[in-house]
Amino acid sequence: MLSIAIAIAGCLRSILASSCVAKNNSLFISTLPGKTMLSYSADQLMNLNHLSTPSCINVMKQLGLLRRPRYIHRSSRRKFLYSGTSPTIPALWSATRAVASRSRHQSNVSHETSSLSVSMATSLRGLDGKRGVNFSLIRPLKRSLPSLSSKTELLNVQSLTNKSCLIHDHILDKCLDYMCITETWHQPDTFSSLNESCPPGYRYLQKARSTGRGGGLAVIYRCELELSLQPLPELSSFECLAFKSKHLSSVLFLLIYRPPKPNSFFIPEISNLLATFCSSSADVIILGDMNIHVDIPSCRSATEFLQLLDCLNLKQLVVAPTHIRGHTLDLVITNSAPLKNLQVYDLGVSDHKVVSMELLSSVNPSKPKRYICFRNLKKINPVHLAADLQHLSTHFSSPDEAVEYYNSHLRSLLDHHAPIKSRAVTFTRSAPWFTDGLRRMKTAGRALERRYKTSGLTVDRQIYRDHQNKYSKALKEARSKFFSNTIRNSPGNSKQLFSTVNHLLKLQTPSPIGSSAEQCNLFMDFFTTKISLIRSALPGPLTQTAPLSFAFSQPLSCFPMVSSEEVQNIIKNMKSTTCALDPLPTSLPFEIL
Repeated sequence: MLSIAIAIAGCLRSILASSCVAKNNSLFISTLPGKTMLSYSADQLMNLNHLSTPSCINVMKQLGLLRRPRYIHRSSRRKFLYSGTSPTIPALWSATRAVASRSRHQSNVSHETSSLSVSMATSLRGLDGKRGVNFSLIRPLKRSLPSLSSKTELLNVQSLTNKSCLIHDHILDKCLDYMCITETWHQPDTFSSLNESCPPGYRYLQKARSTGRGGGLAVIYRCELELSLQPLPELSSFECLAFKSKHLSSVLFLLIYRPPKPNSFFIPEISNLLATFCSSSADVIILGDMNIHVDIPSCRSATEFLQLLDCLNLKQLVVAPTHIRGHTLDLVITNSAPLKNLQVYDLGVSDHKVVSMELLSSVNPSKPKRYICFRNLKKINPVHLAADLQHLSTHFSSPDEAVEYYNSHLRSLLDHHAPIKSRAVTFTRSAPWFTDGLRRMKTAGRALERRYKTSGLTVDRQIYRDHQNKYSKALKEARSKFFSNTIRNSPGNSKQLFSTVNHLLKLQTPSPIGSSAEQCNLFMDFFTTKISLIRSALPGPLTQTAPLSFAFSQPLSCFPMVSSEEVQNIIKNMKSTTCALDPLPTSLPFEIL
């Protein structure tokens, strides 16, 4: 009320100032036309402007209406709703933050707050000993659960060999679930480009063209999606890859690439294929580069293809150009699969654009949990461990008894000082060859992409595409340099060399998790069979060699005694390698000694 009164007084003062004329130390106020002029002297005006305190100020102070509220940051997510019909103030608050008093910034509060009664203000002041919120009325906000969807993209990459590192980086940036690629141009039994494109935590399905160059299909997907290939008939006019996901068993994916040359067998073959799968699967999603100008109504092949889709109750969803020359060649076709957010954008490394979409699903594939068992050896106190080792017995009747005693007691000491702990972990491996220079190039590329999308100019698009090609080449060179240095710096480490070569060249297959008696028996039978085959392939029967005989000049009757210093030197000169069967890690005796 006081602020309203001050505002009204200010308005009257401005009106008086604009309509008053000073003359001979007097003030004349004009009124309506035809009326008399009122005249006031300066002393009379000063008498009217009294500075006495209104009587209602004391009452307002007692009610706490003039108290400055406590400051609350704008991002604290408090939202108080006031209602003149309720005797108290209900409040809505976020379940993730604590409740504080009233917000400082209340400019957006409705005018209903001005109608609060004095009794309401008194009751508010009595809450928790201070003016605040009635906690009995607090209820959490209803939050809508995010819809579960799988991010899917389609791209005609036009040779994956020189763009593999960029695809690897793109999949991680977009957090894709499926990356469907056509025209990979990879050869059968050659997987280096696919291995480079597949990030950690992903796998791929592939199908290379059997004869000639070009073509090739691949799907890079998250490991937890568990894709499986579906059988296909013999096809001659186009390439196809059919697969299903374990978590979306009702959805069948078809990745297709049709060569641009006309082929009279295309319509009959794809008609039989789609008729078979549409009748056996509830939802069908067809992705790929058809090389058919569906955006040109006069195109005969496009008319026949669209009529076929209409007969099978299929719908083509892409309406924007997917080629830099303005044609729609990469298509997304479905009957009833829930696809949303279909977009087309330029990645800058191919003549085709990326088709991005989201597939809604009711099941969220959970990442497989990996549990590890470990001991916290760093927390072992060497002094306490050495004191416990002093209490071990040294008198035994046989070596077997000593070995059994030390194995059991050392394991119990290790369990006491460093018990086994288990924990669920996730392993994330970043690209070790990604340098600061590449990171700056990536940032510049994003800035150029934003400029191109904002302006839409051809020159900005060309600058962006040139930069993307340079960035792709820089990624390729950095990765090649990294693995070259890895191979060069490990000449005697055969395990590291074989692991690196297999990672680069061999087909990536899912590794078996865990072990069982059946797997151990299979492993043993494999080597037993292999030895038997080698023996059977040897020419002629095996000849028995006579046992070797040795002549001793002086028999060994006793062992010389050694000192404790000699034993310590022998132990210190040993390698610190250890095994899971050791009762005590090798590093612990080294620390004690």
